[in-house]
Amino acid sequence: MLGGTTPSGEPADAWEVLHRALAGGARRIVVDLRGPGSLGSPALAGVLAAHRVCRARGGGVVLLGVDRRTADMLRRTGLCQVLQVRAEPPPTKRDMSTDDRPQAPHPRPGEEVRGR
Repeated sequence: MLGGTTPSGEPADAWEVLHRALAGGARRIVVDLRGPGSLGSPALAGVLAAHRVCRARGGGVVLLGVDRRTADMLRRTGLCQVLQVRAEPPPTKRDMSTDDRPQAPHPRPGEEVRGR
């Protein structure tokens, strides 16, 4: 997941984080874009450069939490067919509460409940 901090504890620059991931041999990089703002041209250039390196290693770059403006730009440029783009990350086991899990249907009043 793209993000992190510098050794001094400050937020890391996206270029720095991408560079460290690639220098470490990453084949797949997940860029979490949830939060304020859109993906600008300089950041997109860095993502595409990282994608080329990851593809050469048999992987790629995934963009998560893409806002509408960025999604429209990726669609117009055709980059949505080059990069994996997901509007929201899939829920993790930790994210799901018991209320979110599929429930067995409840019987109607007067309906017989049969065992398995």
